[in-house]
Amino acid sequence: MGITIHYQGSINDVSLIDTVTNELQDITEELNWSDILIDDDKLNIKGILILPPKDCEPLSFLFDKSTGVLKHCIILSFDDMGEDHYRYNHVKTQFAPIQVHITIIKLLKYLKSKYINNISVTDEGDYWETEDAELLQSKFDFLDEMINVVAGAFSKFEKIPGESAHSLADRIERILTEIHERNKNKHG
Repeated sequence: MGITIHYQGSINDVSLIDTVTNELQDITEELNWSDILIDDDKLNIKGILILPPKDCEPLSFLFDKSTGVLKHCIILSFDDMGEDHYRYNHVKTQFAPIQVHITIIKLLKYLKSKYINNISVTDEGDYWETEDAELLQSKFDFLDEMINVVAGAFSKFEKIPGESAHSLADRIERILTEIHERNKNKHG
């Protein structure tokens, strides 16, 4: 559960990898965010990990040095998950300030206009498509409310000695179904 931005694509020309990496490092510095430069010959990747502040996952702009395809930062830990797996990048922004989400979308739009023309973005907050900050805020608020409701429901959850895994799963499903029904009636 959480608002996530998904993106994939490839740099327009592999000769621009250093240029875009340097520019992203400058932007990161201007935003007062952190970054990590990566140049790994074994994995054949080069680029930057951008670390936004306050409970936001890192943004991965790691490019395959040969093809220019964006790779997910998980490749740094697991290099045997299959080529397609690494093409899908994502950054969860749910627990970060809304401005972080907006800044990431603006950064992706900038990269699309200048370096990664074929970037494909799916924004669960709908800001990529709409640039509607009120809609984005309502999605953040709704998910925060749902997290609190579920946490509240499970704070009263009691262990039943000797309960089977199946019975436990049934109880959890009943609680979540009740929450879903109440929410559906409340929000139409």
